[in-house]
Amino acid sequence: DQVVPAGEVRAFEVMVVVERDAADFTNIVFKASVDGRAAGDLTVVQRGEVLKAFEISLSDGQDEASPASELTYEIHIRNNDDVLATGMDVNAALPMYTEFVDASNGGEWTGNNIRWPNLTVSPHGERILLFTAHVRTDAPLGAELRATAEAFGQVGVDITTVVAGLQRTGNRGPEALLRKFADR
Repeated sequence: DQVVPAGEVRAFEVMVVVERDAADFTNIVFKASVDGRAAGDLTVVQRGEVLKAFEISLSDGQDEASPASELTYEIHIRNNDDVLATGMDVNAALPMYTEFVDASNGGEWTGNNIRWPNLTVSPHGERILLFTAHVRTDAPLGAELRATAEAFGQVGVDITTVVAGLQRTGNRGPEALLRKFADR
């Protein structure tokens, strides 16, 4: 019986212990619902070498965004280990007040999040995934747009603040916006 005011976000964590004798490829399904709207996650038990040096980060390259704009997020996955990372599922959650637009590399919109199933990252290699979200016009000024990306239990977070739109000056239209992405 939780009450979450409009515009507020609550995170709940659940921890489970998987029995040592669980068979390979056993499906662990977790479901949650709020007022009849359900979301779920699937984890598959698989024995093998565990990555010890794995990183994930998330950024849209901006601190602020205006309503009706688009944000392109970059998920950067780095395998710093000598072990091949296989069977990796990457999940990204859109911020509140945004709508899904597109995802790269076969990312699938599930209705609740974006999922890239069964990826591989070579030893000492990296992978970059992109997704785009549209900031809804009803996004309140000052709202924090908190996006997350998760893989192998690691989480990357990006927060962008909603600000007033670009100012128009005369008949020139909106001020110019420059967006730059670099991988090094």
